[in-house]
Amino acid sequence: MRTSYRQVMKNTLFVRVAFTKLSSQAGYALFWFAIRLFVFDKTHSPLLYSLVVLLPTVAQVTFAPIAGWFVDTWGSKASIILSDSVRILGALAIPFLPIWGILIVGLCVVIADNLISPAESVLVSTVVVTGDFLEANTILSFSARIVGLLGPIAAGILMNGSNGKIVFFSSAALCVLSVFFTAILPIQRTSHDRKSHAEGSTSRLSWKSAWSTIFRDKVLTFVVVFIGMAQTVSMMSDAVVLTKFRGGLHFSSSLIGVVLSLGILSSAIGLPIGTSLGKPLLRRLVLIVSGIGLSGMGFFLIGVFHSHIYTILSYVFLDFFAAFGGPLIISTIQERVEISILGRVIGVITSLVSVLSILAIPMAGLWATWVSPSDVLVICGGTLFLLCMAFLPIAVVVGNHEVKHRAQHRIENEKFL
Repeated sequence: MRTSYRQVMKNTLFVRVAFTKLSSQAGYALFWFAIRLFVFDKTHSPLLYSLVVLLPTVAQVTFAPIAGWFVDTWGSKASIILSDSVRILGALAIPFLPIWGILIVGLCVVIADNLISPAESVLVSTVVVTGDFLEANTILSFSARIVGLLGPIAAGILMNGSNGKIVFFSSAALCVLSVFFTAILPIQRTSHDRKSHAEGSTSRLSWKSAWSTIFRDKVLTFVVVFIGMAQTVSMMSDAVVLTKFRGGLHFSSSLIGVVLSLGILSSAIGLPIGTSLGKPLLRRLVLIVSGIGLSGMGFFLIGVFHSHIYTILSYVFLDFFAAFGGPLIISTIQERVEISILGRVIGVITSLVSVLSILAIPMAGLWATWVSPSDVLVICGGTLFLLCMAFLPIAVVVGNHEVKHRAQHRIENEKFL
């Protein structure tokens, strides 16, 4: 373990935040696994099942932009407690509700869930020093992937013979833990924070302050523009991968589960490697672009290959490099955005990604009905790779400019002193 990781783990406040996040994520994993199967088992309706699957994305598009405002206004602790409390009530109520009640409660839960991401980003920025953001986010992302791997397995075991009630009650219990440990975190908003919130309260519900913060910073502008373009093509590819596995290669359900698990393990390995290489800003921008580009090559190879083993290896390759992006991107945002507006900035970026996903996924599905899923993967994967190669020199220019700007600023400060 590198020294910086040891330093982060010695931060007892961060460890408590990480445990809180782990409890909340585990509760989330159980809840969303259970509600999808519960609705399908109750109605046997693919339409109602698809509505439940679509709820989180719809909530992100409609609520994520103002979720950041609530986090900046109420504080990260209160936002997490509210979100987990809504999930607790929903998990306890859903087993006893009719289908229309389940959909309404599910919508309330996903709306409240939008508070979690900006609130946790603000919380990490509060308890971790700036130089340790990357390691802290890597630890949290690693734990999220482990929960993503083990959560559905545990939920599937608990679901057998219980009609979902045990899974919902277990989800509620984990969220109770999260609420308790969040409530006792010794974090108080400073008078400076309260003053900045009061001064900015008139414009909180507007996106302008968040977008102006992004576009005033060349690095953030580059990251957001690149992610916006790359996300569209990436989601089109991701939307048809399982179609290729199931329809094109005739993977069994159990084999698909194994492949997805291998992908999660691969991404868990890629996380610390990307972090260790991406500490300097210039190298970080290059890794973000090249990692997503190589994941595009993974999509391309899945479309090309018709062998089970080569396709599985391509999927593992894809997830390994795709893992580079998350912690590197969120750490860059945390380092460059004031904490008083961080929630809003995270919120508008999340909303942008969600809107692009809603546009890209149906487009890919429609396209795959005209051609084959393999063709979609080859075209979109190849396009994503070429797009990233085109952005690579821009990343170098932006990174070099920032390095020179910081050096010049440091020299000016030394002269002043």
